[in-house]
Amino acid sequence: MDYLNDDLILEQYAALIMMTLPAPREDYYTSTNFAKTKKGVLDYSNQIVDALGLYPVTSQLSLLQMMALFSIAILFIGLVFSILLIMFILISVLLIYSLLMITTETKTFDIGVMRLLGLNSRGFVAMILTQAVMFVIPSIICAYICSYPCLYLIFMKLFGNEFGDG
Repeated sequence: MDYLNDDLILEQYAALIMMTLPAPREDYYTSTNFAKTKKGVLDYSNQIVDALGLYPVTSQLSLLQMMALFSIAILFIGLVFSILLIMFILISVLLIYSLLMITTETKTFDIGVMRLLGLNSRGFVAMILTQAVMFVIPSIICAYICSYPCLYLIFMKLFGNEFGDG
């Protein structure tokens, strides 16, 4: 068969062309805005379809179609996690405030004696801030230590089947 024949019809040889997005591919899908994700993927696939120049050409974007099905659920889950994060922040601020108030009220006599011996208001504020840091740093360390196993368990529960585990 002569491959340089002018009568060669390319449509007879290719029924399917698969393409992948350029690296890094995850940048196209990491946006929380589905419209932005869809626009980025469609722009690139339309460039490929236009460059082929063979008509009729259709593109099937199965991952994008699956993402469209779950976009509302993803938005809802993101909203729930945002609300939970705000609640946890508010609770932690209130707990630290109440701990500082309790320690300040229980040490009223000690603070009065220190003020009598020459502690100025700047030193008092520095002492309170030091106590706040002493409450916050261990809680941050404890949160990181506890969060990694919890996140690992959640990840394996949600995505374990795709990676051959769980």
